[in-house]
Amino acid sequence: MRQLNIDLSRLNADLPVELLAVLKAGVVEEKGYYFLQSFRPQHTPASPESLQGRNDVECLHNHIHMEDYLSRGSTGEQATIAASYVMAGLELFKKAFPMLKFRGIISAAERENGGVTARFHCVRAGEMPWPCDDVEEFTSEGVLIFEL
Repeated sequence: MRQLNIDLSRLNADLPVELLAVLKAGVVEEKGYYFLQSFRPQHTPASPESLQGRNDVECLHNHIHMEDYLSRGSTGEQATIAASYVMAGLELFKKAFPMLKFRGIISAAERENGGVTARFHCVRAGEMPWPCDDVEEFTSEGVLIFEL
């Protein structure tokens, strides 16, 4: 198991303390899976039949609902903070595992309390990207994908 903890104070001081704490905990690789330490599963992840591979397992564990970390804010405001969080998270993964490529995904649905989620997974040859090959399939929510 590898873990990296770095000083994130220079990456994005505008992130709420709760989100910075998630990132400051670091990232970890465990049996070919890559997790934010804060969301690392207690047991070795298994790929249930409902999941399509390691990308799905990582996205299941490496996701947050912005409304759980922000006291308020519109969907647009939450998505802006999510973008900063995703960029900082991707930099963290890339520093820990420089030979790999990672994807950060923000999805947003217009709801009263926001509805923005952020996820991470490793990009792997031969595995379908999360959430699918064609983001145009998502008609009820916006999807923004970053790769680093």
